[in-house]
Amino acid sequence: MTKTKKRNLIILSCILAILIVPNLTVRITPSKARRALPESATEIHEEYNGCVFYDFSRILKAKLSKADFQLFVKNYGGLTEYNPTIHRRHRRPRGH
Repeated sequence: MTKTKKRNLIILSCILAILIVPNLTVRITPSKARRALPESATEIHEEYNGCVFYDFSRILKAKLSKADFQLFVKNYGGLTEYNPTIHRRHRRPRGH
């Protein structure tokens, strides 16, 4: 293999590592919110959408008692309680 081909292969490998490693790391490592959940939390589900570099979102769903939820919100902040009228997923219109 020539010197130029080796250099190009190294550059390509570095570029791929820069693009792939952050995406894998974010998806494998539990989020700060998940780590902050109390031990009493059950039915924990974490969902990822998008790419780390743009339009990335994490959705965390867990079953907590009302008191534990209030404490979690106070300590973690920026969260709201699930409300089916506000947080519903896109549904097909009736009759289709």
